[in-house]
Amino acid sequence: LVVGYPRNMDGSIGEQARFVERFVESLQAAIALPVELVDERLTTRQAENAMRALNVKAKRRKELIDQQAAALILQTFLDRQARAAREAEQPAHDEE
Repeated sequence: LVVGYPRNMDGSIGEQARFVERFVESLQAAIALPVELVDERLTTRQAENAMRALNVKAKRRKELIDQQAAALILQTFLDRQARAAREAEQPAHDEE
C-alpha cells in the first residue's frame, strides 16, 4: 500500500505527518501488507497545474484534485521503485 506522507515544506515532520504515522501503525497491525510512505509535498499544486494545462474547468478541477494528487503520489512511488530496480541491475564498477 502507498500512503501519502505530508511533510512540512522544509522537510520536517509536523502534526499531520505524525497522524499519518499513527494511522500506518494501526494499518500494519490490521493487515499483512507492506506500507510505503511517499512524500506528498506539492502534489495538490502539481495536480492543479496539470489540470489547468488541460483546460479542465474550475468546478471539475475541484472535484478531481484529490484523485489527481493521489495518482501523483502513486507515480512517485512507481518511479522510485523503477529507479531502484535499474540501480540494482547495474554492474558494480571496480575502481582501480
